[in-house]
This record gives sequence, structure tokens and C-alpha cells, in this order.
Amino acid sequence: MNLKKYENIIIKRFVKLTNYKAKDVVFQKIHGWKYAYANSKTNLDSLWYKNNLGVCADWLNGTKVEDAWLSANSLNNKIKKNPPKRRV
Repeated sequence: MNLKKYENIIIKRFVKLTNYKAKDVVFQKIHGWKYAYANSKTNLDSLWYKNNLGVCADWLNGTKVEDAWLSANSLNNKIKKNPPKRRV
């Protein structure tokens, strides 16, 4: 598999989405997590505690990178509904 090809595709799409200059990229590498697969889901998407601690992760609700995004999105929605209290 030619990973360099996919690295370049990702960089091009990133540049298009962000208007970031590709020449400013100093390092690029695709990496797969060899041991990142969960055997089962939990019944949680994310956690948001009253003491301003949030937890999100792919292993909470699946085994794929999309599950990491879904978990982070779930945490974001919980934070918006119950924003952290400012400490004085």
C-alpha cells in the first residue's frame, strides 16, 4: 500500500478546507493504531462531570475513528448544555 499517496491526498484536502499553506507542513505520516480495537461497546457515548471533567473516546461506543468523532461530538453537546462554571 502506498501510504505517501494517501498522506498527500489528506494534506491537499486539509489545505482546501483550512486555507493552510501546504509548504508549512513540516511532518506528515499516516498511522494506524494496532491495538485500538475494542471488543465491545459501552452504553456511554461520552461523560461530562460537574467538576468540569469530560471523557470521550472511540472505545466508548465502537471500534472505528468515526466512533471517536461521535464520542467527541456527544461530549461537545453535553458541554454546551451544561457549560463549565468559571472558577473565581
